[in-house]
Amino acid sequence: MGSRHWAKLFAQQLSVGDEYHHLHPCITINVLDFGYIGSAEYHSMFTIKDTLGHGLTQALEMHYVELAKLVWSDEKMGDALSRWGRFLTAKSREEMEVLAVDDPVMKKAVETLEYLSQDPEVREQYWQRQKGIQTYLTDMAGERRKGREEGLKEAARRLLLYGMRLDRVCEVTGIALEELRRLDNDAGD
Repeated sequence: MGSRHWAKLFAQQLSVGDEYHHLHPCITINVLDFGYIGSAEYHSMFTIKDTLGHGLTQALEMHYVELAKLVWSDEKMGDALSRWGRFLTAKSREEMEVLAVDDPVMKKAVETLEYLSQDPEVREQYWQRQKGIQTYLTDMAGERRKGREEGLKEAARRLLLYGMRLDRVCEVTGIALEELRRLDNDAGD
C-alpha cells in the first residue's frame, strides 16, 4: 500500500537522458483510518535501507499515519501530527474550530471544508464515493458469506463420504437435512 505510488512519483521526475541528481525528494504521506503497520506507534516512516540498516538515499520516504492508533491526551495536543489526526477524525465542525483557533493552516482547512460542502457537485461526488464504498463492503460481505457456505458444504460432503450419519453432519455443520440429502446424492453420482 502506497509503495507503488511512491515509486511512480519518484520515477516520473526523470525523462530519458536526465541525470539522477535532478531527482527531488519524494515523500508520501498515507493517512489510514485503520491499523496497517505492525507496531503500536501511530506514525511510521520508511526509507530504503540495506539489510545492515545503511540508508541508500534520503530522497525517498513513506509515512503512514494510522488514525485508529492515535490516543488523545492533553500532553499530545502540542504535537502537530496529533492535532491533525484529531482534526481528521473530528465528529463535528465545532471540534474542528476548537482545534483551529491557534493554527492558521488548520483554520484555512476548516474554511476550505466549509466552502467545499457548499458545492453541490463536490457533495454529489462525496455521496457517490460513499455509495461506492458501501456497495463494495456489501459485495465483499456477500462473497465472504458465499465462501463460508461453500466451505461448509464441502466439509459436509467429505464427512458424508467418510460415512458420518446425516443427523450428525447436520448437527456439526448446521446445514438442513434436505440440503444434506441432496449433497449426499450428488456425492454418490
